Amino acid sequence: MTVEIIKDEKLLISTIFSFVPLGIPGVEMRITEAINLSKKHLKDRFRKYDIEDNKYLHSLRIAAKTAEYAKSISTSGFFRFDLIIIALLH
Repeated sequence: MTVEIIKDEKLLISTIFSFVPLGIPGVEMRITEAINLSKKHLKDRFRKYDIEDNKYLHSLRIAAKTAEYAKSISTSGFFRFDLIIIALLH
């Protein structure tokens, strides 16, 4: 059984934002800034065992999974967007 690795930047970014609740001031802006920083510093760096997959797309995939997790643990309006930012910058 093989797992297909998503390498579509726009799809990954839309997946991240699909889990972010609307109406929390500054959250979307901070996540967008983290995405831009990640892209700036990681887009030309490649993973050791997969030279076709850069570290930027890897960080987006991890952030998408983290956003799903952050939504699942959010309670009483408290959303852990900091986990998404950490995933993007790891």
